[in-house]
Amino acid sequence: MAKFLMICVMLMACGVAGAMSKRIALTSELENLGHFIDVFHEQVGKYPQTWGELEKINPGLDGTFSTLQPTQRMILMSPPIELPRRYGGGIALAITREPFRPQGWTQWPITWTSREFLKDPSYALLVSVDGRVLLRYVPPATTRSIFEAAGVALPEPSGLGPFPYEKNFMMRRSFSWAAIVAFSSWLIWLLVRRIQKKRTIRGSRWA
Repeated sequence: MAKFLMICVMLMACGVAGAMSKRIALTSELENLGHFIDVFHEQVGKYPQTWGELEKINPGLDGTFSTLQPTQRMILMSPPIELPRRYGGGIALAITREPFRPQGWTQWPITWTSREFLKDPSYALLVSVDGRVLLRYVPPATTRSIFEAAGVALPEPSGLGPFPYEKNFMMRRSFSWAAIVAFSSWLIWLLVRRIQKKRTIRGSRWA
């Protein structure tokens, strides 16, 4: 049982480390994609309207951005949507096809270890503000209001389902609960065995 618990802890630690790298990869890829669009704008004098235009300068986008898979999970706005000031202003250039749950992290104050969690669902928007492409996470209700005000329909879902790190998070959480249940059952079994042993000893004394 002790070895089983050690294996559980090691797997959980490896899972958190792997998830952190995935989180960094996704955020980094979204920001780098914005940089690619910014470079395209500087070279061509306009923002790309299709992924094919962008791939002429940067071929193999899905290979370069393997976690994001932009040509499948995002669309380029054509024409771009101007955002109202109450939503931060700027021009929306690209958006994910469906909302997803970005990862967040908190640090425990005593051990300073990171705890992983999933935030509320959001769309990822690449927005041009003063000539610089920035990443924004926007709640679905807000995104819907922006698109309705612009008279533009939200993009069709990609059909790819959750991002891999979302699935992995749910699997790790299920595994963690299973480990907790197993450990609790083991403690209860030890307690019951100890009580039975004491009763047996007392019974032999009175016999």
